[in-house]
Amino acid sequence: TPSPSVGGRLELFSEEGERLASQPAALPIALDPVAEGEGSKSSSSDEEAAIRFLKASLIGRGPYRGLAYAAWDCEEASFRLPTWIWTNGLAARAFLAYGHRREGLDLLDTLLEHQIREGRHRGAWVVRWDLDPRSEKGFTAWISPNDAAYLASQGLLSGYSATREVRYLQAAEEAAAWILREGLRDTGRLRVGFRLDSECWVDDWLYVDAGFAAELFIELHGLTGRDLYLDALKRFVGWYLEHFMRPCGRFYKIWRQDGHHETLPFARGHAWALSALLAGAQAPPKDRQMEVCLRRLLEVILQEQNSSGSWYYRFDRPASGHCAKATSALAYYLARAAGEKGHKLDSKLRGQCRKASLLALDWCRGRQEIDPENPGYGGIHSWTSEGAITNHRNIDVAFGYSNSFYLLAKAQLKMGS
Repeated sequence: TPSPSVGGRLELFSEEGERLASQPAALPIALDPVAEGEGSKSSSSDEEAAIRFLKASLIGRGPYRGLAYAAWDCEEASFRLPTWIWTNGLAARAFLAYGHRREGLDLLDTLLEHQIREGRHRGAWVVRWDLDPRSEKGFTAWISPNDAAYLASQGLLSGYSATREVRYLQAAEEAAAWILREGLRDTGRLRVGFRLDSECWVDDWLYVDAGFAAELFIELHGLTGRDLYLDALKRFVGWYLEHFMRPCGRFYKIWRQDGHHETLPFARGHAWALSALLAGAQAPPKDRQMEVCLRRLLEVILQEQNSSGSWYYRFDRPASGHCAKATSALAYYLARAAGEKGHKLDSKLRGQCRKASLLALDWCRGRQEIDPENPGYGGIHSWTSEGAITNHRNIDVAFGYSNSFYLLAKAQLKMGS
């Protein structure tokens, strides 16, 4: 494939995230060819651009062919993180939600090819590769319960919903069986993950994103009626709330067994916490304390939203940057809080959640790359101190799951309108 000269953009934003100026900056890049799908004829231009970005992120060659890059580096004009497999399930779900059936199912079938089929970790995935100076090779691969749950709930079960092909449900149940067998302790504590370099479990700390494991348990209970999933959900969410939720309503970023927890007010982590509480609030019988915690968390999230619609990477530090990843994820879970019937939020709070979600989506739309000649076109990008997370901090980056959450939030609000 030839390397065309394409337009990146140099952009100036106000403190509240409003685009003030934009000008092209030519950069060379080699692109993987991506076939176009049928798509939904009712999609708006911003939705079509968001889908186009996801299609551009699909990997056309190499060991991860058929999966998607996790991120677009706006400064280097290149995709990054091909090994962050855990992000692929949400992309498949977004494709399917917008009628791009071939792309969504092809992505899911590739995920099935990567699922471990035998041995101790049957049902799991190698979900990511992390740079790690402590490792002999300088990096390590992880098999992680929360990421396996995320792939199964967001990806495989969306495939089952779209096709009713039992193989997707069976693969999701295999992932859940591995989590219940290896990853979830009797107390309800989820283990961080299994490091392949040292062949050992890590479970003396836990990241707040463990919260999204709850979605797999509630969805499988609804589909199968099996009580073991309801039991796992209650044990896990109960432990999670007890150890992550602080008296102020915020959540720790990292829980540590030695008590030295990471208190950094991490905006995106509150989206993962909200996913856990929304799942927990739907579980029968209704738990009043769960409803109280859900309301308190929503109040914190709404209070911390900027007037522009965004959330900072850190609630307490504007200099950390307006975070597209946090804003899109929170837009989605707020849309669910506004529209779902499985919990007892009053109409006033539901209305506030809907308004905040719409405002967040407006901010995201303003952060889309608008130059159709740019290979990052349609990506929802922002600069944060976190940057691309692994070894590339303080850069402007667009993550595929920001686009996916953006699309799914819009779909959720349309269903609830």
